[in-house]
Amino acid sequence: MSEGLGQDHDARVLKRMIVDLENYKSQDITLRQLVDRLEGGLRALENKPPAKFSTQFYDYWGGLEQYLAAGTESVRKGKIIGEVNSLIMIIENELVNK
Repeated sequence: MSEGLGQDHDARVLKRMIVDLENYKSQDITLRQLVDRLEGGLRALENKPPAKFSTQFYDYWGGLEQYLAAGTESVRKGKIIGEVNSLIMIIENELVNK
């Protein structure tokens, strides 16, 4: 597959991740669904993302996974939304750099 096609695929995956993050904010999907979809999206990328993106992504995604595992979603909602917004910014920045 040519690099251009892979980049198009990756851009679609990243855009889908933003949609999922927005859907969580509007309560259209659960935190479990969000965590799973984000993990699946990262795995679906054809091109390895830059190290900075991966580090930032996993820092915030890992936090979401911890809230889910601890069952603290309802009491940490504000913090979770902050991390969701940070993930949106990280992914948007990656899209601009593609």
